[in-house]
Amino acid sequence: MAYFITGFSYVPQYCPQFDPINEDGSKFFDPKNEEVSDYQGCRGLSFNALKTGHRLDETTNPTPASVYRFAKMAGATKILPDIFHAGPEICVNQKVKDAIEVLEPSEHQFLPITLMRTKKKAFEGSYYLLVIGQALDSVIFEESNLRWQVTRSGSKYVQPGINPEDYRTLWKSKITAKHLWRERMYLRDIYISDQLYQKLMELKVRGIDARNYRKALEKDGPNAPVPQPNEEPLSRSIIKFIRG
Repeated sequence: MAYFITGFSYVPQYCPQFDPINEDGSKFFDPKNEEVSDYQGCRGLSFNALKTGHRLDETTNPTPASVYRFAKMAGATKILPDIFHAGPEICVNQKVKDAIEVLEPSEHQFLPITLMRTKKKAFEGSYYLLVIGQALDSVIFEESNLRWQVTRSGSKYVQPGINPEDYRTLWKSKITAKHLWRERMYLRDIYISDQLYQKLMELKVRGIDARNYRKALEKDGPNAPVPQPNEEPLSRSIIKFIRG
């Protein structure tokens, strides 16, 4: 069974606001900088650069060294959640990092980041920008709430469909033994296995609102039987469909 994440918590205390900065405290996203590229004025980064489903190295753009490693709090909060956004990227603490690496060691990348509470004081503990290291062709497009869009230049790209009930159907054969991945066809979709989901719930991870998890259908093959959707309650979760 798999879950796809449509977002993170909407609970205010679990949504801290951070602005990426350089080590000297200056803005990292500075459109006035002559060296900037097209990602919100971020040097060395292109749009969605950390959302491609592969690890960074010295041959990629960006390289690990060009990603911001400091961020300052833009609003007041006493305690940080376990997973949240620090700037535009996903940030996790040591607890979440360990839970992921137990299931998929060396698959994903965790770039250390220093989170500043004030100009001179940092939050205690270890935090990391999460680079999801794998993208899979796991979604059955025709049986998911996705649609093709065409740009003026004629190129095609995928967007969620207009159906208000968001859902996905996945190939079981493509996700067997996988625990965290992006969908190659629509890289904004992040999926986790049931095993990782249960682990995060056992650890009482803060920052992922259960309402943002939706179970995805799973299908054995193109001729697999299609039973009626089976809806079942789980805490405050919005449970979608499970296909055996």
